[in-house]
Amino acid sequence: GVSYFNPQILNWDPMLFPIENQAKSDCNILLFVVTGDTLSVSSLTEAAYYIGVHRRVVLCLQDINGDSSNFIIEGMKLTEKAIKDYNRARSYLSSIANKNRTPIFSNIAEAVMCCIYKLKGYQLHVTHEGPRKSLIGTTV
Repeated sequence: GVSYFNPQILNWDPMLFPIENQAKSDCNILLFVVTGDTLSVSSLTEAAYYIGVHRRVVLCLQDINGDSSNFIIEGMKLTEKAIKDYNRARSYLSSIANKNRTPIFSNIAEAVMCCIYKLKGYQLHVTHEGPRKSLIGTTV
C-alpha cells in the first residue's frame, strides 16, 4: 500500500505545523490537489516552492468554473475578475510545472495513479492537453 498525509482537516490548528512539515519532509512525492471549489492560494504557492527546490511533485489543478453572479467559495462571493485572477494563478503554476517537467493533471484519479506509478519506478508517458497532461501509459 501507499501511505499518505492529508493536511485538510476540519479543525486545523497551528500546532499541527510540525507534524505537517515532518510529513512533507519524509515523503517521496508531494501531491497537490487544487480543486475548483477552493481558492488554494497557499497550496499554489507551496507547490511552486517545492517544484523550485526540485522535490518530486505531482499536481492536480482544476480551474474555478462558475457563474460569477452567484459563486461563493470559502464564504466569499467571487466576482468575474476574482475568478479570472485565481485561475490565472493556477495557470502560472502550470507554466512553472511544465518548465520543470512536473506532471500536471485535471483529474484527481490520474494524478494519484501517477504518484503510484512513480513510486513503483515506472517510466511515465504523458500527452499534453493544453497546459494539463493526461496519463496514457507506462512502461517498466
